[in-house]
Amino acid sequence: MDKKYIIASVAIVAAIIGGLALVFSGSSAEAEPLTKLTEADVEAIARSQEQLGDKSLVESLAVPEAKQAFLKGMKEHLALAAAAKEEGLDDDPLFKVNRDYKVDRLLADLYEAKLGHNPENPFKISKEEIDRVFAESGNAAAFKRDMDALQQIQNDVNAKMGTGIQPGILAGEGLERAKKSWARAKVLSDRAKADTEFMESQEVKLRVNVLVAGLLSSDLLRKHWSERIRATDREITEFIAKRPEYDLKRKWQKADEVLKRALAGESFNKLVTEFSEHRPTKTTGGLIENIIAGDNPGPVENALLAATPGKVLPQVVESDLGRHVLMLVKRTEKQRNDGRVVTEYSYRQILFQNKFEQPGVNDPEIPPPFMTAEEIARMLIEREKRDRLVAEYMAKSKIEVPGEAPAASE
Repeated sequence: MDKKYIIASVAIVAAIIGGLALVFSGSSAEAEPLTKLTEADVEAIARSQEQLGDKSLVESLAVPEAKQAFLKGMKEHLALAAAAKEEGLDDDPLFKVNRDYKVDRLLADLYEAKLGHNPENPFKISKEEIDRVFAESGNAAAFKRDMDALQQIQNDVNAKMGTGIQPGILAGEGLERAKKSWARAKVLSDRAKADTEFMESQEVKLRVNVLVAGLLSSDLLRKHWSERIRATDREITEFIAKRPEYDLKRKWQKADEVLKRALAGESFNKLVTEFSEHRPTKTTGGLIENIIAGDNPGPVENALLAATPGKVLPQVVESDLGRHVLMLVKRTEKQRNDGRVVTEYSYRQILFQNKFEQPGVNDPEIPPPFMTAEEIARMLIEREKRDRLVAEYMAKSKIEVPGEAPAASE
């Protein structure tokens, strides 16, 4: 079974339910909470997504395991959304601004597709139309309200979840792009809301409901993140202490062992293939060619400029990336067009990064990123704590999705 469809299904849930696009104000989207998804609902969501130029959901739903992953994600978000309403999060003024903002963007995208536009032929709005939108009463204030709300939400995310992502200050070209995007959504969503047949269609109502559920579920998790999910320093320290695979000392010992093997004459290419964590050169014998001295200053270059060509350096070299087992291939003096004489060198390396591959990444086409032990610990701890919290809400949920028996009534 192709794992890419399961991965795609998880991503599609995030896109559909979270509204990956930025969001826009205008409508008052009072959506009733969804308690049940039928097979017809799932097909309608897939059709709607395909109309937006994304066929991945249609393809994923044809794979049983991927469809199951999609439904599991949808059920989770809908259950969290129901709990969020019970906790009164839908009454929060900031939520209402964000909800209306994102619903209008969704309506704009869906109506753009109805008008026959697609990613290759998008709806275009002129500078004159943008100016006209902002000249209309209340729109400039609404734009500022929406931008302020986005920044406030991001600040809250940073404070509770420690993402480190800082919202950019809108100015210059960034401000003009935001205004153009806002005006586009305003024009299209106004047209959509004036089209009664469009607004009453099952697919549009369903997509709005699902989007609002996604916003509520996100707000619920953010509300409880600091107290119930965020990893503490003690938890991170204990996690790493129990997992020697995330001990850098062991990795540095391995680097020393590989150096001894290289000095003893073992094939450098073979050692690169087996041990190097520098992906761009892992299949080319670790070769990095034609570096001009001074262009890449640091301990690696310093060591190579003092080395003997054709020889493995007798010591592991430490840099900001980690530790390197090095072999100087050649070093020459060259005269450049401007008359300057420069030193050019090529070398092979076996890199042991001061980070570790992120566990649990199963996409065969995208290698896992490297993370510090602390980052991995935080990610896994918070994932486990989040799953426990979600399980608590799911145990109380009456949400139904296709392929499951109806929830028992109390």
